[in-house]
Amino acid sequence: MNDTATLTKVAAIAVGKPTFDVQLAQANVQAAFELLGEMVPQLSGRAEMVTEPHDVEAIVGSSSPVDVAVLIQATFTDARFAAALAGWAGRVIVWSFPEQPTGERLRLNSLCGAILAANQLAIDQVPASFVHGAPGPQAQAQLAAALAGAPADRPAINSAPRVTEGEASVAARRVVAVLRAASVGVVGDGPDGFGPCEVVERFGDVDLRADRRQLDELFAAADAVSTDELEAARNVVAGRLDGLDQMPAGETEPSLRLYGALGAMVAQRGWSAVATRCWPECFTDRGGAICSPLGMLADDGVPGACEADMLGATTMLALGQLAGTPAVLLDLVAVDTDADWAVLWHCGVAPTSTADPDQPALAGRHPNRELALTHQFSMRPGRITLARFSNSRGVDRLVYATGEVLASPPAFRGTSATVRFDHGAGDVLSTVLAEGLDHHLALVYGEFADELEALAAELGVGVVRL
Repeated sequence: MNDTATLTKVAAIAVGKPTFDVQLAQANVQAAFELLGEMVPQLSGRAEMVTEPHDVEAIVGSSSPVDVAVLIQATFTDARFAAALAGWAGRVIVWSFPEQPTGERLRLNSLCGAILAANQLAIDQVPASFVHGAPGPQAQAQLAAALAGAPADRPAINSAPRVTEGEASVAARRVVAVLRAASVGVVGDGPDGFGPCEVVERFGDVDLRADRRQLDELFAAADAVSTDELEAARNVVAGRLDGLDQMPAGETEPSLRLYGALGAMVAQRGWSAVATRCWPECFTDRGGAICSPLGMLADDGVPGACEADMLGATTMLALGQLAGTPAVLLDLVAVDTDADWAVLWHCGVAPTSTADPDQPALAGRHPNRELALTHQFSMRPGRITLARFSNSRGVDRLVYATGEVLASPPAFRGTSATVRFDHGAGDVLSTVLAEGLDHHLALVYGEFADELEALAAELGVGVVRL
């Protein structure tokens, strides 16, 4: 289709979650529908944000199939919203909205939701294209191309690893030996609609061991933390974060107990890394965040991934072995293609050893739930490597990028790194979306492209070079 007028059925559905800034999201949705209405005279849909996957399913179930569905990613959502469009729309346009770093709450996290949606649409083999921009001339140009049928930019970056020799190959073989021997504690299940967080027990040619435990077991261990152990945990955290003493002890105790419990389970079960479910139960059932406990655990030498992301934890383990320093798992949440920077962020889980020494590493509260305990800081400047053991599109691949963390104030509440990629922020974003890659990327300081190429060869997987 080369003309929007030839599209007989175009529908737009706006999706979001009420834990984000609903007022801002709805204003964007209204403006997006107005722009789409000018471009598509027979546009169907309502300019109201849908907040539950079953509501999307109801809309789809009560409507005839459409040529194009425009999924307006008003805020972050899980992939169930996108999955509901499979079989209903001939193709999908995912539209996400940018956010400028303010040092305050990440109000929408729209881009991360679009990345999860792209991952799901790739799994479901639904043709998709992507628009990232506020309603206006730039977004209009992207929309016009997408409506006319322009495919997503998918460069030929999936290839065999480069041939490497010497120290890189030695390091890769050492990492493979660690992975073969490792046991990853997986506590609870990944959140609904988070396909990248499913347990995977084989990656390439290597079997992975997942020690599955229930979330209730972690909570029971937290209850069993003694007074002395609780005080010891508090002293460790107070030595690494400023401002803990300014928070009420009763407010921080749930997280400190979770930190003590994770450490005890690691010791008892011999885990090399941990991937644990974090929300909503840690907030709703325990009254605290597990962000700081996971970051503290990483500082203690044990990679800890949130959202029960086993492959994320395994990637962190591999990067930590290469670097000799802790890795951190982050979301890609903001991209400025003109200024050529991107923000990688999470709610407050980065180990304190990654903090910028020229800025304070603070004890904080979760930006959406306003519960302790999280880390609050900007990550230190320096050369970095990002990587991910990925099963996106149902194919095992090692994804990696190199770049530099820039000196900057915290981009958003939580822990963040403002990054300049070696291959450009726009190209990285296009590849992540078009390839349907995972929403989590692991970051470590140092340059390890050669080692990762050698590791991919040892694992028997292809590479995606961002």
